[in-house]
Amino acid sequence: MSLADICNRDVVCVDKTESVPHAAQLMRQHHVGDLIITESTSGKTVPIGILTDRDIVIEVLAKDIEPTSVSIEDIMSRFLATADQSDTVDKVIEKMFHAGVRRIPIVNQKIGLVGIVRMEDLIQSIANQIKNITRILYIEQQHEKRLRD
Repeated sequence: MSLADICNRDVVCVDKTESVPHAAQLMRQHHVGDLIITESTSGKTVPIGILTDRDIVIEVLAKDIEPTSVSIEDIMSRFLATADQSDTVDKVIEKMFHAGVRRIPIVNQKIGLVGIVRMEDLIQSIANQIKNITRILYIEQQHEKRLRD
């Protein structure tokens, strides 16, 4: 199964110059814990960073910084691991492990940003695979019963 099959294509993006309160409002409005910071390059929407709810808490609130005085660019994570939409689930898990992240933008060479995969998406995909394997075992047992009776 490729990432294109399980990624969330409804990605909330924001410009790096926006304020932190604006970012928090977007997260609340869209019920997400992250925003992808993008730039347009040669007609592509290219991810350049990510901002998580945790970034806001640790970099602004915990340091008692006035949120309106901080832009997204000041606190966003610039090291951004990405995965290609043709990557397998195993490959993206490996990339997430090495980068130490729970979310990873999905890109392709033609249009740039395609979607995002979160750890929860991977768990759901793997759980569905386990469910299907369990069904195979059950069907095999039923088939054997019919042959033996």
